[in-house]
Amino acid sequence: IIARHMAAARRAVIMGGNGCLGRSLAAAFRKTGEWHIISADLHETRVGGEMHDAHEHIKLLPGWHSDVSGLATEIGDVDFLVSVAGGFQMGGLGEDGMEKNFSEIWDMNVGSAVGAAQLGALTVKPGGMVVVTGALGALDETPGFVGYGMAKAAVHQLVLSYPDDGIPPKEIEICAILPGVIDTPSNRESMPDVDTTAWTPPSHIASELLGWADGDSRPSSGSLVQIHTHKNRTEFVEA
Repeated sequence: IIARHMAAARRAVIMGGNGCLGRSLAAAFRKTGEWHIISADLHETRVGGEMHDAHEHIKLLPGWHSDVSGLATEIGDVDFLVSVAGGFQMGGLGEDGMEKNFSEIWDMNVGSAVGAAQLGALTVKPGGMVVVTGALGALDETPGFVGYGMAKAAVHQLVLSYPDDGIPPKEIEICAILPGVIDTPSNRESMPDVDTTAWTPPSHIASELLGWADGDSRPSSGSLVQIHTHKNRTEFVEA
């Protein structure tokens, strides 16, 4: 079982913690001095690169979400669990390799969200919260990346159904964040000529989720929270 050397601190798990948004979340929570942060990811924490603010790191295995019972035992009780794991791939229905594309994108997005939801049911204490990641674009048609749109729409359905679908009788909340384009180095590299004032900085999302973890302005359980950024100003709209 993970060491409890910060037993007095509240405990947060970040699934997909080694990505840009995951690292921003860890930094925001760490800065308060009130949280013990556990980062879980399929990928190793980079050595010699950017400093990671998590206190604990768990290396996930492929297919980890097919059975989360062992992971739940390893993690123990937590107060907040957020999954920002996932991925994006282009691919239309008429393209070669669409079935492989769909399988991969489904596993990255739906598999990780389902695993996080099940893990949250086993580990999050009463009064805690689970947050998973959908997509603003999946509220509409997604030509050219239909597999991604279908997968994120399934994540939305998971959240809408979760509060009334066999969750153990304890008071935990769940919602999904629905970002548009997140302002990351990889997105800037792949879209160098796009106006980034409509992109959402990871720090804006991290700050909002930290407030939810603290119990401030939490959305209703089962809600889909749209994230809109315009001229570098971000708002979170519960739907």
